[in-house]
Amino acid sequence: MNSLNYSGTWWAWWSNPALGMHDDHLPTMPLPPRDLKTIDYFRLLELRSALSFPDVPDDLLSDRPELRAAVTAPPGLLMKHLVRFAVLSLDSSILYSRAQDWESNYNVNQPDMIREIVTLRNDLPMTLANWQGTFCSQMKQAITQPVFLEERMLIGFAMYLRSYFPALFKRWVLTKPIAITRWANMLEPLPLEFWDTVDTWCRPSIQALHDEVFLPYTEENLEFPDLDALEIDDLDLPARVED
Repeated sequence: MNSLNYSGTWWAWWSNPALGMHDDHLPTMPLPPRDLKTIDYFRLLELRSALSFPDVPDDLLSDRPELRAAVTAPPGLLMKHLVRFAVLSLDSSILYSRAQDWESNYNVNQPDMIREIVTLRNDLPMTLANWQGTFCSQMKQAITQPVFLEERMLIGFAMYLRSYFPALFKRWVLTKPIAITRWANMLEPLPLEFWDTVDTWCRPSIQALHDEVFLPYTEENLEFPDLDALEIDDLDLPARVED
């Protein structure tokens, strides 16, 4: 894998908050939108300072480098691999919902997706299942408008980042609608003591996302000649120039 190329993409994203910024955030920035599109080094420093961005991401990221792919992945891949985070805000009422309720309440009309969500809900670790009831109640009180499944996935993943990767959360939410930032900041984060449970629960999905995002950076192994087996006459060397 060409990790060097991917690392360059990652550090460019981390270092420049203007990259991938959602239009919702443009009016809140200290620089006008035209300057964000052609930002120079000094304005970049000004922007990072105004946003109080740290120079390096969270220490825990060194143990979970696959998260680099999760925060730079396109929306379609997030929904494909991280839909389990939507389950954090879905209470037991989904177990008895009719098909038309799924469509009107969550914008879901695919039976396979409904079955997957119900299975994920039933398979929640007991620690998360007990916590989830309180979280769902908080969310109902804080957010009165309908919240569709994709938004719930983004909120759930935002809560995961905010709880365990706060620096990464601050950078990532700039790439999403400002409502996701507002809602995530209104809700109580996951307890720190849940880390082992949460990590075990979601890590396979994040790894699968990483593997798919990383595919374009996979290279064929380059084959180099066996220099020890070459005769000196086999090498195309320049002729010696006589003095």
